[in-house]
Amino acid sequence: MEGTLAALSGLSGGMAVTRKLEAAIAAASAVSGTLGIRRGFAGALPASSALQGNLRAGGFAGDMASSAALAGGLSVKRAVAGAVDSLSTFSGAPTITRRFAGAVAGVSAMAGDLSIETPVGYRYLRVRVTANDGANQSRITELYWAETAGGPSVATGGLASGSTELLGATNAFDGNTSSTSWLSANVAPPHWLQYDLGTGNSAAPVELRMVARQGNGFTVFSQAPKDFTIEGSNDGAAWDVLRSVTGQTAWGVGEERTFSL
Repeated sequence: MEGTLAALSGLSGGMAVTRKLEAAIAAASAVSGTLGIRRGFAGALPASSALQGNLRAGGFAGDMASSAALAGGLSVKRAVAGAVDSLSTFSGAPTITRRFAGAVAGVSAMAGDLSIETPVGYRYLRVRVTANDGANQSRITELYWAETAGGPSVATGGLASGSTELLGATNAFDGNTSSTSWLSANVAPPHWLQYDLGTGNSAAPVELRMVARQGNGFTVFSQAPKDFTIEGSNDGAAWDVLRSVTGQTAWGVGEERTFSL
């Protein structure tokens, strides 16, 4: 949706935007239903004086100012990059699943708690493979952990390791998608491939990009991960599951797949 939602004085039902809303919502004085934006909301939400339902978004990059009476909850699945300002009577409990990079100012009467469900960042990032496309061994050619969609990998300058390995874990972080890869020992899964960003470092990735088969075609398809979890940790012992992935079959030679977190 590319237009502007202005002066929505009496939208009694819910509004659902399946992919992305890039416009601003101005003076939404009485929206009774849930405003659900599945992918992301890049616009601004000013002067929403009586949004009676919930605001749910995959990501929120705009500012929310002077939302005098947001009666429902604010649920942002991935990240809030904008500012939340002057929420004078926020009756619901704002929940941000991944991270909040903006500012919260002038929250004079927030009835619920501002809840950030997971830490801002993780020192340790890993993929834990529970099943491959037929083989015991797991092979991953390259992993890119990114804090912005399509952005550069944060997995640099740290230490790579694997639960077991015939080919070293560093191969999955060397930028070479044609002739190197990590390969686990020939034992049944689970196997894991981990990256330690180092003491005092952390990252809050919003996506993981994976290449499972080498560009030269050497990697057999059955070693490509089919079912796996994407995880983060700050101590290397307790892990948060950021996403569970299943049914990843038929990997192409040199194919890169993206998994949003």
